[in-house]
Amino acid sequence: MWSVQVELIVIPLLPLGALLLRRLNWWQALVLLVVICLASRLCMTRFYLRPVAYFYCFYIGLLIPRMQSSSLEPLLRDGRLVILSLSASVAMYLLSIKPGTKLLFDAFVSAHIIGYVASSPGVAGFLRHRGLVWLGDISYSLYALAQIVLITIAYNLFRLPNWWDANPILFSVSLTALNAAIALPLAWASYRWIEVPGIAVGRNILSRLNVGQVPAVGPT
Repeated sequence: MWSVQVELIVIPLLPLGALLLRRLNWWQALVLLVVICLASRLCMTRFYLRPVAYFYCFYIGLLIPRMQSSSLEPLLRDGRLVILSLSASVAMYLLSIKPGTKLLFDAFVSAHIIGYVASSPGVAGFLRHRGLVWLGDISYSLYALAQIVLITIAYNLFRLPNWWDANPILFSVSLTALNAAIALPLAWASYRWIEVPGIAVGRNILSRLNVGQVPAVGPT
């Protein structure tokens, strides 16, 4: 739930970031990335600024399309570099690197994986299966709603006769099944009736701003 709050605070800054990137060349965008990363480390030391500190994650996400159309695209398509990045991430865990530095590095590794899959049509073809595409469409709504549903179900289950202590496995299975049965339809409804119209509004605004062609998004 805390991460959802971070996104609600940072998301209004994304249009500003997108408009700013339009006015920067590639090297200026990278310099700005360094500045944002340094600022994030300072913000993390102050509790009231921590939500804004994670703006660097969103900014890196905005850079992925720029990387796909730049001289760095061959690096995105190199699977060996992805393995190297993941290995370095594991090594940082084993070496107990400071959490702030580790989170920053993980954001780059995650962006590398996303860029690799997006830039390599032949990679991870199973991700294009219709069922997985559907889960991908509703994933954000599921991410936002599933925790609320989980807590609500658990609260009501614990109000039943107290036999869960003697049946922990049954409790876990019941909780998981009920959460999936309730959260998945809610996530689909949220995607269909909230996200898709919201995306349409965003596309309309971007077209008025002359940002360029924005891919259509809709229910699969």
